[in-house]
Amino acid sequence: MNDAMASVSAFGPITFVMAFVGPTLTLILICFLWFGPRRFRLPAVLPGIPLALTSIALQVLAGGIGILTAFQEIATQRLAGVRNVAGSMAVVTGSFTISIALSIGFVAALVVLQVFRDRRDEQTEWPDPGNKLAPRVVFFFTAILAIATIALLWFFERTLDLIMVIVDSTRKVEAQQMLGNQGMGDVAAMISHRLILSEALSFVLLAMFMVAPFSILAGEAPEWVRGQSWTLAILTALCLIPFGIAFHQEILYMISLTHPR
Repeated sequence: MNDAMASVSAFGPITFVMAFVGPTLTLILICFLWFGPRRFRLPAVLPGIPLALTSIALQVLAGGIGILTAFQEIATQRLAGVRNVAGSMAVVTGSFTISIALSIGFVAALVVLQVFRDRRDEQTEWPDPGNKLAPRVVFFFTAILAIATIALLWFFERTLDLIMVIVDSTRKVEAQQMLGNQGMGDVAAMISHRLILSEALSFVLLAMFMVAPFSILAGEAPEWVRGQSWTLAILTALCLIPFGIAFHQEILYMISLTHPR
């Protein structure tokens, strides 16, 4: 392991553990909704999707901190070089694919749970939900969090690729097209700002994710919310799949750059 990777080596095990935080929280919610009081009739995907996405926000937060730490170490010890940069970034972002795959799996698990809950409760008489506002607010709140998480993934993946464009000598033409005549100082500042912004956005999302489980108190959802919650869950899972593939390819690309050519 090179010196630059040694400065961020602890991030590998930490991010791996973080990959299981969201699934663990989602599993707790699933158990509560199945074995707990049946009066909580909100579709499981609405409080569950934010919990399933928690690990992704944690990965972005740790990734931004880890990359900035690696850059500081590289600068102070003068360890610049594509192998040091790519190796450090591969260590920091190595668990992204696992987090995304688990998030997709647990969103699917929430859908399955909702199917079984509806079948279990179909013989029970439930009061008419009417036009209650709270379930509708919860639906749009969950949709906004899902969209924000996907946007954060896109922004962070583009930032990673921007860094690799700069350090990979075989992509000089692409770097010139993207950066124009900007100096390295300006480029470094831009990357730092993008990483800090990613950290800030992930922190805000994490705070909102922790509030989401309390939405089960919103009560019985009208039929429109119940129907659209299925669509929201499916679209969330489908939108995450390309990012899982993109991050997997990006990590393999980083690892390939650490090998002598």
